[in-house]
Amino acid sequence: EDAFDDLADSLEDAQRASGGGSMTLTVGDQSWTFGPVLCAFGPDEIGQEGAEFVLSSIQDGIQMYVSIDAFGHSVSINDIEDFQNPSVSLESFDREEIISIDGKSFSGSAEFIDNTTESFETVPGSFSGTCP
Repeated sequence: EDAFDDLADSLEDAQRASGGGSMTLTVGDQSWTFGPVLCAFGPDEIGQEGAEFVLSSIQDGIQMYVSIDAFGHSVSINDIEDFQNPSVSLESFDREEIISIDGKSFSGSAEFIDNTTESFETVPGSFSGTCP
């Protein structure tokens, strides 16, 4: 647990050093805004063959993560301080395009699964942001 806390702290330090960008995610009647964000484009920056885009941001114990790679498009937001009883755990994954990129800006919409419930029902959501 201490190692994970150290990793989260180092990622937050890297975000501050990156100098900007932000992202907003709205799912149902809830909304989160993160900034600054860390972004990488293409397999050379990301270090993974087939990867096109990655965004990560940690704020107040919550991590936002957006990815386009060889497996598909994914967007998630998770409580990384309380894995046993998370305050939020939403994810969307699709082999089809749910994330649209225009330069350093991105946006999209998707159906999100709320992993804090047992129902596996989806909730519509949308997101947008800009990378530094």
